[in-house]
Amino acid sequence: MVLNKKILTQKKFSQLHRYLLAFFLLYLMERFAQTNSTDYVWPFVIIIPVFTMDLLLSIKNYMNSRNVVYMLRFVEVTVAAGYTIVATAPYNLGLSVLCLVLFFSEYVMAFDFEDIYYRTIAVLTGSIPLVTLLIIDAVISREVKERLFPISCIFILLVVFCTFVITLYAKVVNEYNFQVFAQSRLIEDINQTNEDLRLNQEKVKKSNELLGMQKVKLEQAYKEINSVNNEMMIQNEIVKYISSSLDIDNLMTLITESVLEGMGLDTCILVLNPTEENKINYKARTKYGMNEDKEFGELIEKGYFNNYLADSKVFVDNDANIHKYPLPSKSVTGSVLMVPLIKQEVQIGILIVTHAKKDYFISNVGFFEGIVAQFLVAIDNANLYAKMERMAKHDGLTGVYNRGHLTQRFNEYLNAAILNKTSLTVALFDIDKFKKVNDSYGHLFGDVVIKTIASLAKEVAESSNAMVGRYGGEEFVLVFPNRGLESSLTLVEELHKKIRDTELIHNGESIHINTSIGITSYPETCKNPSELLNRADWAMYYSKQNGRGRITIDSDSIREAVLLK
Repeated sequence: MVLNKKILTQKKFSQLHRYLLAFFLLYLMERFAQTNSTDYVWPFVIIIPVFTMDLLLSIKNYMNSRNVVYMLRFVEVTVAAGYTIVATAPYNLGLSVLCLVLFFSEYVMAFDFEDIYYRTIAVLTGSIPLVTLLIIDAVISREVKERLFPISCIFILLVVFCTFVITLYAKVVNEYNFQVFAQSRLIEDINQTNEDLRLNQEKVKKSNELLGMQKVKLEQAYKEINSVNNEMMIQNEIVKYISSSLDIDNLMTLITESVLEGMGLDTCILVLNPTEENKINYKARTKYGMNEDKEFGELIEKGYFNNYLADSKVFVDNDANIHKYPLPSKSVTGSVLMVPLIKQEVQIGILIVTHAKKDYFISNVGFFEGIVAQFLVAIDNANLYAKMERMAKHDGLTGVYNRGHLTQRFNEYLNAAILNKTSLTVALFDIDKFKKVNDSYGHLFGDVVIKTIASLAKEVAESSNAMVGRYGGEEFVLVFPNRGLESSLTLVEELHKKIRDTELIHNGESIHINTSIGITSYPETCKNPSELLNRADWAMYYSKQNGRGRITIDSDSIREAVLLK
């Protein structure tokens, strides 16, 4: 800013030089016309080019460089000093002194003359051409004594005068700058105060806005807290249901009812994909009543939701069109949410919920995903329980009842037969020469034999409402409740024939297996029901001892024959 002011001042001096140039030209012509003497010509020939150079530099914008200004003003001082020394005519001397005062002042003011340090440097450097030219003139001039003293006095007075005037001017400028600076600071302070007031007003305004926003947020937070509490209560209820029941159908009913009522929904549907029996399992609850629940069930069974059961992504439609979805006629739907049930990267079902309001499923989608996660845990628990229960009741190799559960169920049938005075028939059979099979073909093939016979026995049991179980290593028991000896014997003979006719292949070799069977029935052949298993075992043993591959019906003579041996 200060540099720009200095350059602007120097440019104004250059404009003044244009007028001086015009004045010198007119003066030159007037003197030459009056005297016709060249004494007025050659000094002007020296100083006029300096003015001309100043004019050209100003026009070409070279005055923007401070170094150019320093050099130009220094040259002008030097030329003016030389002009003063050589001037003889009074008019010339007066003009040269005026030019020297002007140029010397301009040179000093080209510096930061307000500062005494730079002002002193300017005065000293500006005096160099004066002193230098005086010395040169004293050396080469013949009138040294006459000229040296007066010219020296002129130069000293000139320097002192210019220095004094510039110092006074510098003080005035400094005082002016100080006042301007003080006023600027005052204006800045006022502006800052006004700005602070404006900022405070904005802060107050923003504070009021924030208070209003916080009020809205608090109200929203209160609603969200109530919603979260409600969701937590529902989740706690569901956790209780899961921990208290392992029945999937019952859990589906409890979950749909809890979610529907707790969240104020219009519809809540849980659908499980078709099982191995190709039967879809679902529970549908609506706020419209049982008729709509039934209508939903019909839509599900007709396959209207199959497309959604195949989509493994969460689907949200908060601007739902009722005609877009398979919903009952009375449904008023504004928002629809579908959350798939994913188990081991396989979709096993879907949760479908609807609400009449639009934009309902925004912040609560995670809650419904949590419900699905809990239901998946319940399914895992139920499946695990069923698996553990099956493992506890069934033989791991064959899948039929193990001896423990077989004994438990047999005792139940036995008590029922005694109480109700009904028939109870038991057949016990053993694989003939099973040790030889293991020794000849290996234990893995032996397992195949056991599973094959168990599968054939299971078919007979399932078709006749009987029970089959693995009694020992290669021994099996068939129990026929409410069935006499004759009809049971027919089924046992059928099983015996199927076993005998079954062909097993091992390394290209065809192998047939046979069994020895003993059968007894209460009360026909066994009067004491507690001896049924023993008498069936004795009859089977009799078949083993008498040629194998046969069926022996229990009798007292068979019992005596076995016991005698």
